[in-house]
Amino acid sequence: MPFGRVSSPGGSPGRCGRVDPLDRAGTNLNQVLHARGIQQFGVYHPADRFWTCQLIEAALFVAAAAVLIGVVVWRVRRRMI
Repeated sequence: MPFGRVSSPGGSPGRCGRVDPLDRAGTNLNQVLHARGIQQFGVYHPADRFWTCQLIEAALFVAAAAVLIGVVVWRVRRRMI
């Protein structure tokens, strides 16, 4: 366990090995992640695709809702017969 707190037998908290970089005030999260070999990537859509993405998402939700309503109506009609 290279980072973290450990309790000594006397009950007072102690440190093992190195000081965790997250314990230092003002540490940049990207520096900490880079020091641990973690990289972040972000992919963004251009602004001109905003409404296209919104319409596709809305169509998917409407289709899912229509399917679910159809299943409910089918189940209710089947149970009533």
